Amino acid sequence: MRRLAAGLVAALVVGGCGDPGSGRANGEPRAVDALAAAAEQAADAGSARMTMSLSMDVPGETMELDAEGAMDFDREVAEMTMTMSGGGVPAGTEVDVVLEGDYMYMRFPKELSGPVDAGWLRMNITEAPGPTQGQSVFSQDPAQMLQLLRGASEDIEEVGTEEVRGVTTTHFRATLSIEKMLDQAPDQESAERLRSRLDGFEGLETIPADVWIDADGLPRRMTVEMTFEAGGESGGVDMSMDMFDFGVEVDARPPKRFEDLPV
Repeated sequence: MRRLAAGLVAALVVGGCGDPGSGRANGEPRAVDALAAAAEQAADAGSARMTMSLSMDVPGETMELDAEGAMDFDREVAEMTMTMSGGGVPAGTEVDVVLEGDYMYMRFPKELSGPVDAGWLRMNITEAPGPTQGQSVFSQDPAQMLQLLRGASEDIEEVGTEEVRGVTTTHFRATLSIEKMLDQAPDQESAERLRSRLDGFEGLETIPADVWIDADGLPRRMTVEMTFEAGGESGGVDMSMDMFDFGVEVDARPPKRFEDLPV
């Protein structure tokens, strides 16, 4: 049960610009620049609170979750509380999660954790087999989702002006190119890291997404709906993530005592 639940959690989902709500100065490329710059703007802010909702279908399994927490982009650490349903986990199960680098630390309710004295389990996402590794771009670090914005193609629709959590934003509908995202990574190490987290997907070249960006160029909401092939089987992910309270202090720290989860 613990291995199944932890594997499903791991398989969930990872410069300034002008006011994107004031119209495009030079046609479509301005929208491309706004989306590509949103990842940089978030990184410059240093941190943010987030909420995430996700539904995932893989062969024989369906899981839904809601999560809330905070991300520190500078320290590459995050903390979340996930409420999970499905996939062999009792409905409403709450799981505490700390993310740091390539590691995910999880604390399940005592009745599900079994003889885990430390209370926490640790999983190295990069060593997870098959589709779990590939899908880690969505789960191992929600901040990785922002990196996908670097792959925005010029096929972008400006839907209009909308409010997200009381903040005025411009809603963009875009196609995100995996190859362009890798080409636009800030350095070779980042590109290789992102590529390793996508290796489990077969034939995945683009991802449709909707992105809401505020007047300061900060991403306030991002939704992704995609289907994929992994391990010769089809699956799907629907995800929505909100970001707010940019610059908030984040006191996320990995636990000192944990047990490694075999992968």
